[in-house]
Amino acid sequence: MTNRKILVFGRHGEAPPKPGGGSLDTLFPETVTDIYARVGCPLQTFVIEQGITAERTYLHHSPAVRTRYTGEAILVGAFNLQPREGKNPPQSVDDLSNYSFRNDTYYDPRLLFGKPYVNMAVYNANNAVCNENVDYWLGNPEATEHDGAPIEAYKSVEARIRAATTDAVQRFMRDDYDFGVLITHAGLTETVAATLIGSAQRVEKCDDIGGGFAMAQGAQLVIDKTASGIYTAKVERNGLSYKVDLDKLR
Repeated sequence: MTNRKILVFGRHGEAPPKPGGGSLDTLFPETVTDIYARVGCPLQTFVIEQGITAERTYLHHSPAVRTRYTGEAILVGAFNLQPREGKNPPQSVDDLSNYSFRNDTYYDPRLLFGKPYVNMAVYNANNAVCNENVDYWLGNPEATEHDGAPIEAYKSVEARIRAATTDAVQRFMRDDYDFGVLITHAGLTETVAATLIGSAQRVEKCDDIGGGFAMAQGAQLVIDKTASGIYTAKVERNGLSYKVDLDKLR
């Protein structure tokens, strides 16, 4: 087992908006290049120092193809993959088809938003970030309505995202993988963070996890093996560190 394992988790990259809120299922060309450079390439040091291989790496994404594209852009940068045609960096989602990905992939319906989802008027008023939606979920976990709009109850959201997050962590603890990328959607990314951070401290509002995630924003779960063989874990986001209790994620 490597001395360090990392799960990069986050929200999909910038996508064209739908009328009324939400996103079309693709990515803007410039966000593919941005994710490759800003998220993927800085991981090259981890990959090299820990001897990470693509065969011991996984991509875990929702049924929306924009989540797969986001994860692939990260992996191209992290492993400095070279395209069969053209050159780096990838300039669009079409360019991602020029790479050979040897990692395992988990296509997970649990990581897709429900129907109903959140109050989209509140989401849109907050610049397409779910801070207020998540605050409402956390404060009213059984509610199926938010300011008159139908929503998925947080107790339902939390149960399926907790299960998906636990699966992601246990892949590391079984020593099946050393590196993972998990990409999901607004509100659900915050729930992944709340599951991890909430294992070791109270999470009562979105600020307790560092706020909402805009498109193309993410964090890292870092798992370290100490000299005594004990595993420690933390979520790192925006320069802050949050302890994670791995025993609570079994």
